[in-house]
Amino acid sequence: MRVRTSERGAGAPSYQSRARFCTHAAKKGWGEKSGSRDFYVKRNAEIRRKHQEGKNIAGFADEFALSMDSIRRILYR
Repeated sequence: MRVRTSERGAGAPSYQSRARFCTHAAKKGWGEKSGSRDFYVKRNAEIRRKHQEGKNIAGFADEFALSMDSIRRILYR
């Protein structure tokens, strides 16, 4: 909740500086709680490995139910 300068009083920390002193645990990143992040990391690693072994992009699109553009993004990022 933001507080106006006049309500804060002299010498009180601003809204932004108070936020730095939060004591709760850091929020988990996307997919860390459910495990989906690990799933996608493993899937993408498998796609990269198979590509190095010579499998073509169209084959990945069918096998992993992804568009060819999504496969390219995985391979070339």
